[in-house]
Amino acid sequence: MSNEEHVTNIDIIDDDDNNEVRFENGNDKIQLKAKPKGSVGFTIPLESERNKKNSDSKVEPTIHDLSLYIDESQFNSAFSLNTPIDEKSGSNTKLFNGEEKDDSIYEVIFPIPEEKLVKNSNYIRTTKYTIWSFLPLNLLSQFRRLYNIYFLFGAFSTLTKYSALNPFTQIFPLLLVLSVTALKDGYEDYKRYLSDKETNNIKYSIFRNGYVDLIPSKDINCGDVVILQKGDKIPADLLLIGSSSEEGTCYIETSDLDGETNLKRRTALSQFSGIRSLDELLRVKCIIHCEQPNDNLASFDGSISIQISKKTNKIEEKEGVPFNMENMLLRGSILRNTDCIYGMVIYSGQNTKVYQNLKKSGMKFSKMEKKLNIFILYVFVFNIAILALTVIMNFKITKKEGDSYHLDKPDGNPYLEKPNKNYPAIIISSILSYYALYTYVIPISLFVSLEVVRFLQAFFMEKDKKMMVNKVEIKKLNMIVNNSNLNEELGVVEYIFSDKTGTLTRNDMQLSKWFIAGRMYERIPMQKSLLERFENPECSPEEQKMIREFCRAIAMCNETIPSFEPKTYEIIYESQSPDESALVYGIKTEGVSLIERNRTSISIGMWGSHMAPSLKHQVEETYSILMLFEFNSDRKRMSIILRRPNGKIVLYCKGADDIMFSRLSENSQVNDPKYIQDTRNALKVFSQDGLRVLLVATKELSEEEFDKFSNDYYQANQNINNRAVAVEEVVSEIEKDLKLLGATAIEDRLQDKVPETIDYILQSGIRFWLLTGDKQETAINIGTSSKLLSKDFNMMILNATTENECDQKLDNFIKTLKEIIVGVYDQNVMTSMQRKFLEIGTRCHSVICCRVTPIQKARVVKLVKIHLRKTTLAIGDGANDVSMIKAADVGIGIMGKEGAQAVKASDYAFKEFKFLKRLIFIHGHYNYIRITKILLYSFYKNIVLIIPQLICGFYTYWSGSIIYEEMFLTAYNVLLTSIPGPILACIERDLPTSAIYSNPKIYLETLKGKYWNVKLFLHWFLIAIYQGIMSFYMAYFTICDSILKGNGKSYVTGYWSQSYIIETVVLITVLVKAIMVTEWMTILTFLGIAIMLAFHLIIMITVNYLYYDNEGSIYMIFHSPLVILIVIYMLIVNLLPEIIITYYQKIIKPSHTQIVLETYKLKKNEPLNYDEDNSESDVESLDCSASSDSSSYKSTKDTEDSTIEPRISMSKD
Repeated sequence: MSNEEHVTNIDIIDDDDNNEVRFENGNDKIQLKAKPKGSVGFTIPLESERNKKNSDSKVEPTIHDLSLYIDESQFNSAFSLNTPIDEKSGSNTKLFNGEEKDDSIYEVIFPIPEEKLVKNSNYIRTTKYTIWSFLPLNLLSQFRRLYNIYFLFGAFSTLTKYSALNPFTQIFPLLLVLSVTALKDGYEDYKRYLSDKETNNIKYSIFRNGYVDLIPSKDINCGDVVILQKGDKIPADLLLIGSSSEEGTCYIETSDLDGETNLKRRTALSQFSGIRSLDELLRVKCIIHCEQPNDNLASFDGSISIQISKKTNKIEEKEGVPFNMENMLLRGSILRNTDCIYGMVIYSGQNTKVYQNLKKSGMKFSKMEKKLNIFILYVFVFNIAILALTVIMNFKITKKEGDSYHLDKPDGNPYLEKPNKNYPAIIISSILSYYALYTYVIPISLFVSLEVVRFLQAFFMEKDKKMMVNKVEIKKLNMIVNNSNLNEELGVVEYIFSDKTGTLTRNDMQLSKWFIAGRMYERIPMQKSLLERFENPECSPEEQKMIREFCRAIAMCNETIPSFEPKTYEIIYESQSPDESALVYGIKTEGVSLIERNRTSISIGMWGSHMAPSLKHQVEETYSILMLFEFNSDRKRMSIILRRPNGKIVLYCKGADDIMFSRLSENSQVNDPKYIQDTRNALKVFSQDGLRVLLVATKELSEEEFDKFSNDYYQANQNINNRAVAVEEVVSEIEKDLKLLGATAIEDRLQDKVPETIDYILQSGIRFWLLTGDKQETAINIGTSSKLLSKDFNMMILNATTENECDQKLDNFIKTLKEIIVGVYDQNVMTSMQRKFLEIGTRCHSVICCRVTPIQKARVVKLVKIHLRKTTLAIGDGANDVSMIKAADVGIGIMGKEGAQAVKASDYAFKEFKFLKRLIFIHGHYNYIRITKILLYSFYKNIVLIIPQLICGFYTYWSGSIIYEEMFLTAYNVLLTSIPGPILACIERDLPTSAIYSNPKIYLETLKGKYWNVKLFLHWFLIAIYQGIMSFYMAYFTICDSILKGNGKSYVTGYWSQSYIIETVVLITVLVKAIMVTEWMTILTFLGIAIMLAFHLIIMITVNYLYYDNEGSIYMIFHSPLVILIVIYMLIVNLLPEIIITYYQKIIKPSHTQIVLETYKLKKNEPLNYDEDNSESDVESLDCSASSDSSSYKSTKDTEDSTIEPRISMSKD
């Protein structure tokens, strides 16, 4: 055929369901993802050699350049494999005639044109900075903080002629603070860079353009085929296209993604089953359409169109073949139990799902830090006030001098300078003179010190041996601190929200009981197996059939992988779900074993003499797998469709009882109503025992039913944008009209010391809410066994199914609220009845919410957090707890068996629930008092410093003269007073740990704001002002009189003598104050004080020799005994009020903490040991008559909620 343009008008085959248009013209077939109207015309330039056949050469598939015209629309597209790369994403993305395709579709092409290969396509970068961007970006980040800009202006003001300060005194501390932060940020980023470099340069074998190359990971492109061996880490998100396994499967470990150590099976696309070698890939061309890169690790939707050139010169086309997560290998996974695989790269570099998950959620900050900003605002207002006072006084004096100039000026005197009458200039000069001086009101190193202190606290928390599990088989023994910003927030937690399974319980599931054929059975060792128990004559054939079906359903309706232990040949089961493992192991002991599972079939072995009367051996049954529908938190069920050995099709389904009962057939011939009611009664018994229950059901399918379902399922899978919803609708339809087989009950025991921990939490005044998806009866039973609920309370259960009913019952409970347990329909609570819900909930120490979904958990937490403005803590172990953990002020992850998603999303993580007690009441309590003392001390020492300078202005006519030596000012914050903070932050304790453990009511003092409030801040502020005033005037009236008055009456004269004495008194005063507020003295405390005094002495001696006008001042001061006595006298005057106040607080009106401390000393009758920790044993409760009863959480006048403290259980039943 000649090369010509062939035009044909044809009609459209319009597929409304799939939004597709197909055209047929002889041998040419074109399928377009479009939905045009009317008829079309199209042009196809045909290649002249198209129909030439050469048996000796390989025939490549024909590529058409096609233009389509549809009713004057602008839709121009072609199914072309020679497509340019989308430069925007760096991936091989098809463009339609130069226009971008639908943004919702991501496209990958194989093979990749060589000229389109991109360097560093798979480069992973987790660093914030580069070598060139570090300095500007880091400075920009730091100067986003307003206080840094505040100090920057202060440094600039010293560069003017009006400032008496040497610029070094302001610039050096600012540079030091910025440098420390920059070094910290740079070091952290450098560690990320080294990790990135190592990862990006790992070598991988890839198949590209007919050759196998060994290239670094960073140069892998979308469309490359990666060759992986057992144990290799997967470098990009791959589509599995081939495996060394005959079944086309492989196993991966995803512990780096979700923390799950159980192996997961992945399956190669069956369309690639004919590909047995890399050479055969030369005959393959394909286009992959999938969803845009996202961070969802649990799901994936895509489709692939394939062209395979056969050796017979025939081209086989397969279009729109769907694939999902079962065919995907995500970056970060490790290949296990499979020798070799081929994977085609779908997402690379920053598009990979693991990289998408690196996006951090908003950083959490403690409420103390938020209140700190308010205190800083108060201090800033004080700063502005004294600066305004200074400007006004300077302006008045300058104006007064100007008015009297002509009156006082002697005639003809040329030396008197003419006064400045430019009043705006006077104001500006006054501001510039004093602005830098008054910046000392706010400590420049405050936030840097806070970061360092929190880092040290986190370090010691992670090294706390009492927060570790002493078990050899556990890899991670120590706790993890992911967010040290919340160290002090742990000390003021008011509400705790907890998951149940894996958090309070061990998540060590065991099949304990089951209910089948109207009978309840319990797993008892050494008894006959379940099958053998049905050998008795009383068991009817129908019951025997039901028990066998029940056992088959349990053994096969799962995703468990069986394998054999090499030495003992015992069957080992690996599963993603602890529940599934418990069921399969449990049914194995009852005579039914899962022997083998592959992608197409399942083999089970059934024991029991009734199965084979003459043989006491296993009877093996093999079923073909037709469909499998996984369990998730939304479906709450799992189903599998199998073909029996006799060819019949059966569906098995298991799931939560509330879901399964609604899916049972209402036909009495299928399900006996009495049997359903008996099953409900059995479930109630199981729940009362605190067991996790599942219903098991089945359904026989005809060939016609399955064919229809299979076709509908295939059509739903073609929907790329809304596939999950479409598939669920189809699957939900087949999972109806089920026949009930029975119920299982799985036991999950409480973790060690859970009851003691919860009881202590409640006694401390913290409210505890249990949020679980279990049945109400199960949750209440767990609540009772964990001491969350007390048998002394009357139980009233509310189960409302309508909004009106719920609203009415809530009103009744509010009117007659006593000690109650309430079950509430959660959806109603979340909408119109939030106020009533909170009114009841806030009067209760404990609440149980049942049947809640993950999103509802988060909503409950946010409801309390936002509307009540309480400090919330959420603790959980699974992926379904992540939303709740992120929603709370403080999130705790349990390192359990359900993966690491909760740990990664948390602020703190540890192995067992019992460590929550030590985290909150020891680390939280200590960190809280440490941080508050550091913050208060930081403001205090700077106020003491600045007050003498302010007063000095009244005696120097506001000329800007400095009362301190400049070197002293430079070193004051960054050196001379820098040690008490870290010492307080790391070792300060107000009580021994054993005293805290035996007195939970101590925690109430932090909840009431004893250590951090406006009153306390004002106390420190006023004491600082007093000591600053005394430091100046005691020097004024004793030593420095001659300097300020000029009367010549002084034992020591000179400006620098005055400066040294005031400096010394101020410094010693603030250091002694640090000692007075320290409860736990150590050698480090006194060593730190000595070091700072030594630095002060070195600075004075150095300055004494550096400047000629200082020479001799230091010797003149300290060689005078009278001066030394006067300095001591000044210190006593400064500290006497503080000593009196401290005596009053500890002796006359002691706090509960002080009483506990003194009582503890008396009972122990020995030196106080703050390290003592008797938390693992019963500690005798201390008898403190001045405090409320420590052993009870009954209401007192100190509690927040008057006299009613019930416990409340909430359910969605």
